[in-house]
Amino acid sequence: MTRLPLILLSLALYAAGTWIARNSCRRLTCLCFSLCGFSLIFISGFFLISDAFTTSGIDESIAYHLKYGLAGAGMKEYRGSLIATAATVFLALATFFFSLRILALHQEKQAQTRAWAARLMLGASLLVHPGVQDVYSLNAASFVQPNVSARFANLYMMPTDIHDAPTQPKNLVYIYAESLERTYFDERLFPDLIVKLKELEQGARSFTGVEQVSGTHWTIAGMVASQCGIPLVTASGGNSMSGIDHFLPGATCLGDVLRSRGYALTFMGGADLDFAGKGTFLASHGFAEILGKNELQGFLSEPDYVNAWGLYDDFLLDHVYQRFEILARDDAPFALFTLTLDTHHPKGHLSRRCRDMPYRDGSNDILNAVHCSDFLIAEFVHKVLQSPHARNTLIIIASDHLAMGNTATSLLAQGDRKNLFMVIDPSGEETGFVAKKGSTLDIAATVLNILGHESSAFGLGRSLLSDEPALVAQENNISRTLSALSREISNFWEYPTIQTGVLIDARKRQLHIGERTLGLPTLLHFGHGGKIKNVFFGYQLFDYSEKLATYVEKMHYDDAIAWIDSCRDLQYPEIASEEGQFCVFLGKIGDENPFISTINDELFIPMDQFTKALARVATPMVKGKRRNNLDSLLLAQLLHLPAN
Repeated sequence: MTRLPLILLSLALYAAGTWIARNSCRRLTCLCFSLCGFSLIFISGFFLISDAFTTSGIDESIAYHLKYGLAGAGMKEYRGSLIATAATVFLALATFFFSLRILALHQEKQAQTRAWAARLMLGASLLVHPGVQDVYSLNAASFVQPNVSARFANLYMMPTDIHDAPTQPKNLVYIYAESLERTYFDERLFPDLIVKLKELEQGARSFTGVEQVSGTHWTIAGMVASQCGIPLVTASGGNSMSGIDHFLPGATCLGDVLRSRGYALTFMGGADLDFAGKGTFLASHGFAEILGKNELQGFLSEPDYVNAWGLYDDFLLDHVYQRFEILARDDAPFALFTLTLDTHHPKGHLSRRCRDMPYRDGSNDILNAVHCSDFLIAEFVHKVLQSPHARNTLIIIASDHLAMGNTATSLLAQGDRKNLFMVIDPSGEETGFVAKKGSTLDIAATVLNILGHESSAFGLGRSLLSDEPALVAQENNISRTLSALSREISNFWEYPTIQTGVLIDARKRQLHIGERTLGLPTLLHFGHGGKIKNVFFGYQLFDYSEKLATYVEKMHYDDAIAWIDSCRDLQYPEIASEEGQFCVFLGKIGDENPFISTINDELFIPMDQFTKALARVATPMVKGKRRNNLDSLLLAQLLHLPAN
C-alpha cells in the first residue's frame, strides 16, 4: 500500500483542523467539518478495499463493476470485503457524530487566523487523500482538445480497410490466461514457478513489452482491448450496461473480421457469461457458440466440482480440447477462444489435478494456482501440437490483464510488470522474442498480421511486428490521451434512434425501440433533436439496488428524459399505482406537466407524443420541487425506510 501514508496524513490534517475549530465554529462550518469527516473515513475504507483488489486504488474496473453489477461473480470470496464495508459505514457515521460533539455547533465567531487555519487543513485533508484523487480522476471531464475528433480519426484505423485474407487461412486457438502476467516468468522473483510455458516459449514468438493502459485492466476490458483495439469506455463514465442488448455494436472487433472471412467462432469459459456482460460482448461480435459455466456444468461427472467463480481449469481445458478436435474436422476455418479462471485473485483456485504439485512449500495459494496453470495450459497446448490438425493452427497464450491484488502482490511489485502475449505457430516459421513497446490494444492488429492480413493497424492498435510505433510508445501520457478520446470511443455504443415511437412491455421488463430491445428499468437521456444521448440502467449489487433517481437528480432542469421505472421509484404522488407496477415519465425534468402514465401490460408511445413532450418549457423551480421527492426516495433507500 504505497499511498497509505497519504491517507494517514489526510486524516491527521482533518483531526488537526477539527481540533482548531472546536467549540467556536458557526453551525454551517461545523456541519461541513462533520460531513468531511464522514466522507474521509468512508472513502478511506472504500479505497483500501478497492486497492486490495486492484492494487491501484479506485480505478476504472471498480467504477465499471459498481455500475454494471457483479452478477456471476464468486461472491463467497468477498465476505471479508462486505464485512469491511459495513464496518467502514459504521465508523464513518460514528466520526460524523463524534466530530459534531467536539465542534459543539456554537454560533460564536472565531478569530480569523484560527478559522482560516482550520479551513486550510480541511481543504488539504481532501486534496492529499488518494481516494479523493482517484474519484476525481474517474469523474473529471475528458481532457479537452480542440481537434480531438480529427485526432481520433487519424489514430483509429477503420477495420473495413483490412486487406483480403490469405487464400488458406489458419485456424486460431486463443487462450486468455486469467491474470497470468509475464512477471511470473521472472526467475529472480519466482524461481521455477513457470516451467512448462517457458519450454513452449522456446518455439514461440513472445512479445515482452506489452504494457497495461487505462481502460484495459479487468477481464471484460482486456477482452475488448485485445479484440477491438480500444479501451473499454461506457457512456457517462462507466454507466450500467446490464440492460443493453448489443455490446459496442459500432465497433469492429477481431471476431467480426474473422467471421466475415468465413471463420466459425467459439468461446468456452468456466465463469458465468453474465458477469460484466462477457456473453453479450461475444454475441455482438461474431461468436456463434458461447459456452460458460451454466452451459458446461451439465457435463460435470461430479456436480459439486465447482469453485466460487465457476468451473476448474482442468475440467474446462479438457472440454476445450474436445471441442478443438470437433472443429478441426470441418473444412471451414475456426477460431476457438477460452478463458481460464484458476488464477483469479485473491487466492486462486487449485484444480484437482494439481493437488499433489504445490509450488515450493505450498504456503502461497495464488502461486500454487499459477504453477498449476503453467502445467494445465502447457498440457492443453501439447495436445493441440500433437494433433494431426496442428500444422494449420495458430495458438495464442495471453493474459487478459495484469494480476490484481493477490497473495503474491508484494513480489509482483518488485518486477517489470508486463502482460503475457505468446504466439505458437506449429509450422515453426517465426520464433524469438519481440521487445517492441506496446499494449493489449495492439494484440488484435498483431494477430491479424500473423494470420496473413496485410494491414498493420486495427482500431487504436498497431501490429507489434510492424515498424509503426504503438500508441503507448507515441504518447507521453497515454492515460491522458485515452481520456481525451473517450467521448469518441463511447460513440461505438450506438444507442438506437426513435423513429416511430417506443413500446414498453412491463411483463417482460423490456423497452422496444425499432429492432432494438433494452431492459427495464431504463432511463433515456435525450440530446438535441431528440436523439438518445445516454442510456442508464438500474442494477442490483448485493442487497443494494442503484436507483435511476441518482442520475436524474444530477441532471439539468432542461434535460429531456424518458424514465421507465417502478411507480414507487419515480416518486410522483399524483400517480395511483399498484405495488410493483411500472410507470413512465416523458419530458423535461423541470416541466410542470410532463407525460406520466402507469403501465399495465404494454404501452406504446408514438413519435408525436415524444416530440410534444420534449419541446415543452421547463423551469428550475419545478425541478427543485421534484428533487425533494427524489431526495426523499434516496434517503429512504439509504436508511432502508419506506419512502413517503
